[in-house]
Amino acid sequence: MPAAPQALSDKLRREIERALEQEDLSKAERLLGKALKKNAKDHLSLALTAELYLRQKNLREAFTFYVRAVNAAPHIEGYKKRFLTLASLDLVFDYSEALAGAVVACLRTPNMASRLENWSRLLMAEPQFNAAYGLAGRRPFDASNKSFFDQITDFKPLLKPLFLEGIRHNIVCEPVFEEFVTSLRRHLFLDRTGNSRFTPEQFIVLSAAISHYAFLTDFVLDVSEEAAREIEGLRIRVEEGKDAASSAAVAMLACYRPLHTLSNAREIPASLKASKHLADVVRVQIAEPLLLQERAKSIPAISEIDEGMSSRIQHLYETVPYPRWTGIFTEAVMQDWELDECTRRVEEPLRGTGAKILIAGCGSGREAAMLSAVFPDAIITAVDLSRTSLAYAATKAEEHGIHNIAFRQGDILKLGALGRKFDYISSAGVLHHMQNPIEGWKVLCALLKPGALMRIGLYSEIGRGAVVKAREAIARGGYAATAEDVLRFRRDSTTICDHETLTALAGLKDYYNLNMYRDFLFHFQEHRFNLPEIKRIALELGLSFEGFNVGRDTLTRYRERFPRDPMGLDIDNWHQFEQANPQTFTGGYIFWCRKITA
Repeated sequence: MPAAPQALSDKLRREIERALEQEDLSKAERLLGKALKKNAKDHLSLALTAELYLRQKNLREAFTFYVRAVNAAPHIEGYKKRFLTLASLDLVFDYSEALAGAVVACLRTPNMASRLENWSRLLMAEPQFNAAYGLAGRRPFDASNKSFFDQITDFKPLLKPLFLEGIRHNIVCEPVFEEFVTSLRRHLFLDRTGNSRFTPEQFIVLSAAISHYAFLTDFVLDVSEEAAREIEGLRIRVEEGKDAASSAAVAMLACYRPLHTLSNAREIPASLKASKHLADVVRVQIAEPLLLQERAKSIPAISEIDEGMSSRIQHLYETVPYPRWTGIFTEAVMQDWELDECTRRVEEPLRGTGAKILIAGCGSGREAAMLSAVFPDAIITAVDLSRTSLAYAATKAEEHGIHNIAFRQGDILKLGALGRKFDYISSAGVLHHMQNPIEGWKVLCALLKPGALMRIGLYSEIGRGAVVKAREAIARGGYAATAEDVLRFRRDSTTICDHETLTALAGLKDYYNLNMYRDFLFHFQEHRFNLPEIKRIALELGLSFEGFNVGRDTLTRYRERFPRDPMGLDIDNWHQFEQANPQTFTGGYIFWCRKITA
């Protein structure tokens, strides 16, 4: 894309940059005013003006000028990075077309879309969208929502880039939004035979966008039994070749089930090559999953996976990789790391040391990529039971130019076969699914160097109160861990679970993805802990407690209650704190410990 005409000559640009470097802000302001008067859309002048306001600590004006700079030159990545950095500060702005344009530019940029999980807040404030659908005024799990959304007749606000780009890249973790998207998919389903709701192009454009969202959620959106039967019929017709070349049929099917599972999946791309709107759908739902299947075969193994619990857990995670992630924005990772007092305090001594890091249970690889960003000189070994997850992780690492991670298949109980000791071991969300979590923890401890650091994640008995209630309801109802029964329970839960439990479940990101929902409610193996137990086990394993990975607000409230422990290193205090604040560790305990030297 050609750059916009510039008002700045090289000489004037150097003068402004020199004035900024010398903190001669009045001179810089005068020169920039002159440049913008000549050309108010000159992107370089706009960006330098934003930098001027940053030096004046006027964040609102800096943000405003980076919005303008991004819109003037959406191809310049540096402007978008600065825009996203300022956007992460939660500055409050009213909706504007300029702000929406800057957000869309970032959504369209690889590795940046993941930084815009809150894009829906701007969407809700878009005047036409709000007037047509009024999502902000509706209550979660209200029985009237379905009938309200079913009566929608105006779909034009959905054809704007903010909606179309947003749902392609990020799941909105709000029940009302999910109900709205489910209803929109239903409208498209009812219109698939060519009623008057949508033009043919609108049908394909919206179906393609919804298919991306459905795929991100692993098709957790509710579907009626009647629609499920008709979709099954559509699948058969597409597989038999009757509708394989129909853009409308394939786009509709892609909203309800992954295309790569079709028996003729490899033939579909060629039959739809003329459809520009489905190119990305075919890539995401067919090409990439098939490549992943091939890549999984080549992942090297540390050892065989024994029959029994390890094999059962492996099978659970082999179907599809999850959670999927779209990108790692290195600058944002480092910004978050710098602002996270707990993490920085514990991990900073390892930076620049060429640390040997083990991730035991790396899943789809996002944690590994983030650790690589923080420790670019580290040698990272990432291990998991699932070849599918490892293949996905390795692919994403390549996409991001990450070269310091070795992905290996292996069982935690057999990691001694690595024959190495590590400076840092991370194992979050893994041990509590093992038959004997303590045995797995012991194996990891044996791989630590003396004085080395460990990051552990375990389920909290108190924090998982709502999950326990839901699991009890699942057991009473005899729901199996099949996709059909998981979806059936999710639908039934709105009536068989109390409002407090349902609200707590819907407050977790795992609620909005089918496989993650199954994982945290239907997993056949789960151990939960309390803090006195963890304190005892850590001491028995020769580990010192180094602190919890908690947010700033939680740490502030803890310090207010226990001012004599500002570092948050007293587990007994934390036990009292959790009892008074049961939601503190809803996502589990994430904490650091260190191998005590002799």
